[in-house]
Amino acid sequence: MSKKFIYVFIGLIGFAFLATGCNNYTESENNSIITMGRSPKEKLEISDLERENNIKKAVCCIESVENVWVIASGDNIVIGIETYEQNDDNIQRIKFEAKDKAESVDKWADNVSVTTNPNIVEMIKNV
Repeated sequence: MSKKFIYVFIGLIGFAFLATGCNNYTESENNSIITMGRSPKEKLEISDLERENNIKKAVCCIESVENVWVIASGDNIVIGIETYEQNDDNIQRIKFEAKDKAESVDKWADNVSVTTNPNIVEMIKNV
């Protein structure tokens, strides 16, 4: 391989990175949800770890919740809940209350996902 070919190849890779870029937003596959990150000024206001702790404290107060794990990034919140509740209606109530509490304690919580699935909760624990 010639040096010219290597330089062209590296240039094409560099152009691909520039063309796709690292935008402050991403679009989902269905193009209906756009998620925005927080500005540097907002990140100085409160860290993601502090946001996670605030949400965890609020969600832990819900009846039948045993333990909570939270991931906060930009306007995305993922909440994993351990509960011994078996009744589907009560599980749905817990999820709804958790989403409501997350949105009330965190002004950036626009996309909140809540799960009680043990496999997914285990993955959230390991993040």
